[in-house]
Amino acid sequence: MRICFTTQNILPFFDASIPMTSVGGAEMQQYYLGQFFDERAVSVAYLSQDYGQDDIYHVDNITFYKTFDSCKGVAGLRFFYPRLYRIWLALLKADADIYYTRCASYLPGILALFCKIYGRKFVFAGAHDTDFMPAQHKVRNARDRFLYLYGIKRADAIIVQSCAQQDLLRLHYHREGHVIRNLYPSEVRLVDTGRDYILWVATIQYWKQPEKFLDLARKLPFERFVMIGGPGREIDFYNTIRDEASKIPNLEFKGFLPFIEAKNFFDRAKIFVNTSEHEGFPNTFLQAWCRGIPVVTFVDPDNLIRDNGLGIVADSDEDLAHSVSKLINDFNKYEERCMSYFMSNHSPQAIVDQYLGIFQGLNAFSCDHS
Repeated sequence: MRICFTTQNILPFFDASIPMTSVGGAEMQQYYLGQFFDERAVSVAYLSQDYGQDDIYHVDNITFYKTFDSCKGVAGLRFFYPRLYRIWLALLKADADIYYTRCASYLPGILALFCKIYGRKFVFAGAHDTDFMPAQHKVRNARDRFLYLYGIKRADAIIVQSCAQQDLLRLHYHREGHVIRNLYPSEVRLVDTGRDYILWVATIQYWKQPEKFLDLARKLPFERFVMIGGPGREIDFYNTIRDEASKIPNLEFKGFLPFIEAKNFFDRAKIFVNTSEHEGFPNTFLQAWCRGIPVVTFVDPDNLIRDNGLGIVADSDEDLAHSVSKLINDFNKYEERCMSYFMSNHSPQAIVDQYLGIFQGLNAFSCDHS
């Protein structure tokens, strides 16, 4: 069985010589899945955008097929050439049994059509709740929305992160989804160094509501805050947040950091704060819980935080500050239950088993294309 992950920004996760300019949860999950599939002797390939690498590029046992340079092409035509043309060629070269992509975009439509023509299987995985909310998903134009709808209706399997996403998929698209939680390959551990700040980590975009973390720092001037995040598409918004953060003496604004550097900041955090108005299942929650760090958040996938005592779910901006204040002196009480939940629900072995069960079931009905 050969699996091809179709994600454009993945290669810097595998090759440290390529500068990493953004870190997305979808890419992170596909990075980890590919590594664990490879350990299970499953053939793994990725489609990746053009970073100047060879058309077929190898990192250890994993093969990467180059697609397009996002800066090239004539406006209005670049979707067809070089993007669609190069993606289609790369899909052919990958010659996989199953093609996988994650997040609402035009890619599901391309993969669904490719797999229909060539008798392969296509798996779509949701990232945000909005992927299954037609009025709110983040597909930018009518063409891409059409391709996304075409793809999600024709996927051979759909993977969701929560029961809430499963319900949304059923309601809006009349499809059934397999609930598989995110994985994070870390042993639970308490760090010996002191925990001395409140941490926020995300891409700085409107719907992540980073301004609420700035307000939180202003309301708690005797606490130390650290904010990590690079720009999304809203560069002016990023610059505004950065400039406002520089005026808050108890807040340290780091901007974008590569994944390896950013994850180390969890070691000394005592509370993790998520201010997003909606999410799927944040990888940052897992990075916190495996270290025994509780979260304060507006979003609670499937009520897991409330039901398992993994932090506090805030109902308003005022409640956000109150919840953080409440945890400041009590965060040590959450360590054991956060780590216990993480071990029981997000271990790579169990989650990879779930994926492989779905993939092997699809592969059993695939046409022989040897």
